[in-house]
Amino acid sequence: MKNVLEKATAHWETIKSGTVEIPEWGEKGAPLIGHFDRLTFEESEKVQREAKGDNVLASVKLIIERLKDEAGARIFDDDPATFHALRHKVDPQIIERIVRVILRVSTEAEAAKN
Repeated sequence: MKNVLEKATAHWETIKSGTVEIPEWGEKGAPLIGHFDRLTFEESEKVQREAKGDNVLASVKLIIERLKDEAGARIFDDDPATFHALRHKVDPQIIERIVRVILRVSTEAEAAKN
Protein backbone atom coordinates (compact mmCIF):
# COMPACT_ATOMS: atom_id res chain seq x y z
CA MET A 1 0.00 0.00 0.00
CA LYS A 2 2.85 2.39 0.64
CA ASN A 3 3.78 2.22 -3.03
CA VAL A 4 0.25 3.31 -3.99
CA LEU A 5 0.35 6.19 -1.52
CA GLU A 6 3.69 7.31 -2.91
CA LYS A 7 2.24 7.24 -6.42
CA ALA A 8 -0.84 9.15 -5.29
CA THR A 9 1.19 11.89 -3.62
CA ALA A 10 3.60 12.08 -6.55
CA HIS A 11 0.64 12.44 -8.91
CA TRP A 12 -0.73 15.33 -6.81
CA GLU A 13 2.61 17.10 -7.05
CA THR A 14 2.35 17.05 -10.86
CA ILE A 15 -1.18 18.51 -10.99
CA LYS A 16 -1.56 20.73 -7.93
CA SER A 17 -0.42 23.91 -9.68
CA GLY A 18 -1.97 25.35 -12.77
CA THR A 19 -2.70 28.39 -14.87
CA VAL A 20 -5.82 29.94 -16.30
CA GLU A 21 -6.00 32.30 -19.27
CA ILE A 22 -8.33 35.25 -18.82
CA PRO A 23 -8.44 37.09 -22.17
CA GLU A 24 -11.02 39.60 -20.93
CA TRP A 25 -8.67 40.91 -18.25
CA GLY A 26 -5.47 41.04 -20.30
CA GLU A 27 -3.65 43.94 -21.87
CA LYS A 28 -2.67 44.73 -25.46
CA GLY A 29 -4.34 41.65 -26.87
CA ALA A 30 -2.58 39.23 -24.51
CA PRO A 31 -4.67 37.33 -21.95
CA LEU A 32 -4.01 37.69 -18.26
CA ILE A 33 -2.41 34.45 -17.07
CA GLY A 34 -3.46 33.60 -13.56
CA HIS A 35 -1.44 31.08 -11.59
CA PHE A 36 -2.87 29.02 -8.75
CA ASP A 37 -2.52 26.00 -6.51
CA ARG A 38 -5.51 23.68 -6.38
CA LEU A 39 -7.16 22.97 -3.07
CA THR A 40 -6.53 19.91 -0.96
CA PHE A 41 -9.53 18.25 0.71
CA GLU A 42 -8.75 20.11 3.93
CA GLU A 43 -8.53 23.49 2.19
CA SER A 44 -11.74 22.84 0.27
CA GLU A 45 -13.54 21.96 3.50
CA LYS A 46 -12.33 25.22 5.09
CA VAL A 47 -13.62 27.31 2.16
CA GLN A 48 -17.00 25.56 2.29
CA ARG A 49 -17.24 25.96 6.06
CA GLU A 50 -16.44 29.68 5.91
CA ALA A 51 -18.86 30.27 3.02
CA LYS A 52 -21.73 28.58 4.88
CA GLY A 53 -23.40 27.43 1.67
CA ASP A 54 -22.94 30.73 -0.20
CA ASN A 55 -21.38 29.63 -3.50
CA VAL A 56 -20.75 33.20 -4.64
CA LEU A 57 -18.89 33.95 -1.43
CA ALA A 58 -16.84 30.77 -1.81
CA SER A 59 -16.00 31.59 -5.45
CA VAL A 60 -14.90 35.15 -4.71
CA LYS A 61 -12.82 34.05 -1.71
CA LEU A 62 -11.20 31.37 -3.84
CA ILE A 63 -10.22 33.86 -6.54
CA ILE A 64 -8.89 36.41 -4.06
CA GLU A 65 -6.87 33.81 -2.15
CA ARG A 66 -5.66 31.61 -5.03
CA LEU A 67 -5.25 33.68 -8.20
CA LYS A 68 -1.65 34.93 -8.45
CA ASP A 69 0.60 36.58 -10.97
CA GLU A 70 3.74 35.04 -12.45
CA ALA A 71 5.82 36.16 -9.46
CA GLY A 72 3.42 34.51 -7.01
CA ALA A 73 1.78 37.69 -5.71
CA ARG A 74 -1.98 37.79 -5.33
CA ILE A 75 -3.71 39.45 -8.27
CA PHE A 76 -6.46 40.84 -6.05
CA ASP A 77 -6.23 42.51 -2.65
CA ASP A 78 -8.09 40.82 0.18
CA ASP A 79 -10.15 43.83 1.21
CA PRO A 80 -13.84 44.77 1.32
CA ALA A 81 -13.70 46.97 -1.82
CA THR A 82 -12.20 44.17 -3.94
CA PHE A 83 -14.59 41.65 -2.48
CA HIS A 84 -17.56 43.89 -3.27
CA ALA A 85 -16.36 44.59 -6.82
CA LEU A 86 -15.85 40.91 -7.60
CA ARG A 87 -19.32 40.08 -6.26
CA HIS A 88 -21.19 42.93 -7.91
CA LYS A 89 -19.19 44.53 -10.73
CA VAL A 90 -17.46 41.66 -12.55
CA ASP A 91 -18.90 39.28 -15.15
CA PRO A 92 -20.02 36.24 -13.13
CA GLN A 93 -19.36 33.91 -16.06
CA ILE A 94 -15.68 34.80 -15.95
CA ILE A 95 -15.59 34.23 -12.19
CA GLU A 96 -17.29 30.85 -12.68
CA ARG A 97 -14.88 29.88 -15.47
CA ILE A 98 -11.84 30.68 -13.31
CA VAL A 99 -13.26 28.78 -10.35
CA ARG A 100 -13.98 25.72 -12.54
CA VAL A 101 -10.37 25.70 -13.69
CA ILE A 102 -9.01 26.09 -10.16
CA LEU A 103 -11.32 23.35 -8.88
CA ARG A 104 -10.74 21.38 -12.07
CA VAL A 105 -14.45 20.94 -12.68
CA SER A 106 -15.34 20.18 -16.29
CA THR A 107 -18.38 21.64 -17.96
CA GLU A 108 -20.60 19.28 -19.94
CA ALA A 109 -19.10 20.58 -23.19
CA GLU A 110 -15.55 19.99 -21.95
CA ALA A 111 -16.48 16.51 -20.73
CA ALA A 112 -17.96 15.66 -24.15
CA LYS A 113 -14.60 16.44 -25.79
CA ASN A 114 -12.86 13.76 -23.71
